[in-house]
Amino acid sequence: LDYVNVEEILRELADSFVPRMESKAVKFSLVMPAELPMVYCDRTRLTQILSNLIDNAANYTPRGGEVSVSGDSDGSWIKLIISDTGAGIAKEVLPHIFDRFYREDRSRNRSTGGSGLGLAITKQLVEAHDGTIEVTSQLGIGSSFEVKLPLG
Repeated sequence: LDYVNVEEILRELADSFVPRMESKAVKFSLVMPAELPMVYCDRTRLTQILSNLIDNAANYTPRGGEVSVSGDSDGSWIKLIISDTGAGIAKEVLPHIFDRFYREDRSRNRSTGGSGLGLAITKQLVEAHDGTIEVTSQLGIGSSFEVKLPLG
């Protein structure tokens, strides 16, 4: 564990995702204050958390949609929000999306849509850093994942 520059990680991830977003005509934006504080965490794991959430947003956002990543801090926590204008998640499904092997779309399988482990692992990694992850979503409007991590 070490003090990590979250803004640097987000900019690196943005650079890596931009070509994919552009190929789908998806607008991608980073919205951050002038300076985010450093976070004491495992850089590799934080990158994995954010990469998985941005990857999911890219996968579920249709052509012409939008994915945004924003960051903020209140002095004791850093809050990172990954939002998309994708299909959204049904209300009855929301309680299950962090469950291992759960897939919202039953037609998706390992060959077409992953193992159903991504969000379960993401949640475990966030909680291993004493953080929280929450989701809000509306069908047809999109989803927003909020990751909160303690600064100290």
